[in-house]
Amino acid sequence: MLTYKEARAFYENISSSGIVLGTKPMLNLLNRLNNPQNQLKFVHIAGTNGKGSTLAFISTIISQAGYKVGRYSSPRVYEYEEFVQINGENISKEDFCKFTEPVKKAIEEIEKAGEPVPTVFEAETALGMLYFAKNHCDVVVLECGLGGRDDATNVLDTVVCNVITSIGLDHTKFLGDTLGKIAKVKAGIIRDDAPVVICAQGEEVIEVVREEANDHNALFIVTNPEEIHPHKEMELSCDNRPMMGFDYKDLKNLKVGLLGRYQLKNATVAIEVAKVLTTRGFKISKEQIKEGLEKTVWKGRFETIANHPQVVVDGAHNPHGVVQLKESVEYYFKNKKIFAIMGVLADKNFDKEAQMMAPFFEKVFTVTPPNNPRALQAEKLAQCVGQYHSDVTPCNSLKEAVESAYQYASEEDVILIFGSLSYLGEIMREVEEYNK
Repeated sequence: MLTYKEARAFYENISSSGIVLGTKPMLNLLNRLNNPQNQLKFVHIAGTNGKGSTLAFISTIISQAGYKVGRYSSPRVYEYEEFVQINGENISKEDFCKFTEPVKKAIEEIEKAGEPVPTVFEAETALGMLYFAKNHCDVVVLECGLGGRDDATNVLDTVVCNVITSIGLDHTKFLGDTLGKIAKVKAGIIRDDAPVVICAQGEEVIEVVREEANDHNALFIVTNPEEIHPHKEMELSCDNRPMMGFDYKDLKNLKVGLLGRYQLKNATVAIEVAKVLTTRGFKISKEQIKEGLEKTVWKGRFETIANHPQVVVDGAHNPHGVVQLKESVEYYFKNKKIFAIMGVLADKNFDKEAQMMAPFFEKVFTVTPPNNPRALQAEKLAQCVGQYHSDVTPCNSLKEAVESAYQYASEEDVILIFGSLSYLGEIMREVEEYNK
């Protein structure tokens, strides 16, 4: 069997052509692996923001009802293996190596045949399918990598529910330059007769997705934000985690531990998905929905990772996500001094993000997300943020940024780390190291 080092090296050495759209290479790879995806049922999620959190809510609710639930998500935040999970547990290093072997063999055959070589994302997706099928998962909740119609995950014929989260302007080079065009691409995951649940949003998006659902004879459900009734005070879970309480339709006294006002919208999507699944043979009670929401954890989404000062990390990485981050900052941190650490990828609309968030900060430290060819250099980001804030310091390392932020922040203040999911795992480790 491959060693862990060999298995990791295999993925690192596959096609480095970046984003390649189209499902043919994926279908070819799965076909050589005897189509493990056909043994599974899927909840398939597309959208610009909220995919990961929504996936976490849905999968936790279903597992709370006693089912074996596979999770396939990207990008990773903390550990390499977290992209493939069953009931919240990462694939083990041993299984990672074991299931990499057939994927590696199939790709070598494809190369010999002179056929298009799958990308890293496609190879990892195939690994996930093999692992979930071998472990007889009752259902797999998975999110698209990019877009929908031409995404490598869009090869599924056994979908029990399609999910569309919030859609915003991101990856416009690949997906289109209007919300309607992007929505059309995202709606490409919709399958015949498979219900569609979509997060409430602008009419332009809703109508495009509704039309696609109608074309596929698919039940179409939009969450209703007017029936979300947040409780005024923060509450505590049984293990003393801060929780947001709310009511939604006929469900009362719900709690979610994923903070950020936007998480209530994601939670209601999960509630509607759970209700849909009960019409497709799954047994999920109201109590299990409630317990699932409360038990859901998801790293890097308005997550408090330290206190005194409070250190919050958030993966907002496009203007649409930053609008939601801004709302949460306004709600939770009124009259608080906030020191920001910001790192971004160069192909994102970071100027707009800086403009929106800069007014909230006492001081901003910019960083270069490490080990990422798409990273924007800290100095360039500092120049950009400097247009909107007078106190911006570029840092040479994540460690320097963390130490500097702690130097300035008092115990009552807040350190907010945001800009990209790509570096959150590493900077979370730096915060942990600092507080040892």
